[in-house]
Amino acid sequence: MNNTDLLLLLEQKIQYLYNHSNIHKDQQIKAKFDRTLFSESFETFGFYINEIEETLSRLKLLKNDEKEQYQFYCQKLVSQCSVLNEAIYRSSSSSNKKQQVRSRKMNTSKREKLIKEINQLPPRERLEKYYEALNSLNQKIVEEEIMLYQASTLEEKQICSEKIKITQQRKCKCLEAIELLEEYLAFRKGLDE
Repeated sequence: MNNTDLLLLLEQKIQYLYNHSNIHKDQQIKAKFDRTLFSESFETFGFYINEIEETLSRLKLLKNDEKEQYQFYCQKLVSQCSVLNEAIYRSSSSSNKKQQVRSRKMNTSKREKLIKEINQLPPRERLEKYYEALNSLNQKIVEEEIMLYQASTLEEKQICSEKIKITQQRKCKCLEAIELLEEYLAFRKGLDE
């Protein structure tokens, strides 16, 4: 491969990194880099792209007889792209985990708010909501049992079994609430007669 082809390939690698990173130029990359690759750590994506383009510019200025320097800058450029790509991947997977935790917290608070609203309903309406919840839980158990049946690894089967166990516990609480509310309504009906 001649120098022109190699430069074209390296430019494509940089362009690919830039286009497929799903990150803004002003977004900070929270990573510590080797000083031989980047002059600073914990800088923005744009800062690192500029340094990569600077390495490419130096590479383009070299003459054909400067093979050792040419090889050095080629390796540096490939390493810069690789470590930056890896840092972006780590950063995005970390933010995905944080987003999942936030989402779970929001779902929990929504569920708690819904439960509070249901508990403020008159007894008959509340009983209807409890039966809707029971039907939903029964459906969820069936879906989870299908997933358990389709699971291929032991780990997947354990996860599915745990989900079924948790849903069945919720179903038991729902049945207890229904029974208690039906007893209360029967008692009130007896008083009214």
